[in-house]
Amino acid sequence: MLYLLKNMTRLHNRMAAHTHFLSALIGVVLGLFLYASILSSEVPITSLILDWRIILGGFAFGAIGFIFGVVFFWQFLGKVALRIQGWPFHIGDEVEVISGKQAGRTALVYEVWESRSQVRLEMGKLAATSFEDVFCAINVTRK
Repeated sequence: MLYLLKNMTRLHNRMAAHTHFLSALIGVVLGLFLYASILSSEVPITSLILDWRIILGGFAFGAIGFIFGVVFFWQFLGKVALRIQGWPFHIGDEVEVISGKQAGRTALVYEVWESRSQVRLEMGKLAATSFEDVFCAINVTRK
């Protein structure tokens, strides 16, 4: 049972690390839902014929929903994801990288950039000089 709870937490952290994708997806789905509801109020669904105008409208509403999701939903979901991952981090905290090239790696925080919601992790001198040790706070979780 403890193993199951530990893996559920990791799944929860992995989902929080990808909230940018989730917020964009929510926006696209809502945009397409809005488009479908507008179409269904004007024309019965059974008589709807897919032509280039309907498909183009679907792409347009999907794109608008994508932008809306990234701009507005991300503002809310990003803050929730930060709290799920353990933000605010402090110097000396042990964290695990959840996504990216360094996924699965554990390191200590040696610098916190609160205004950017980013942390720098101890990953060696080469990574520090090339700034490859900078991670968004939603991509790491407290160990």
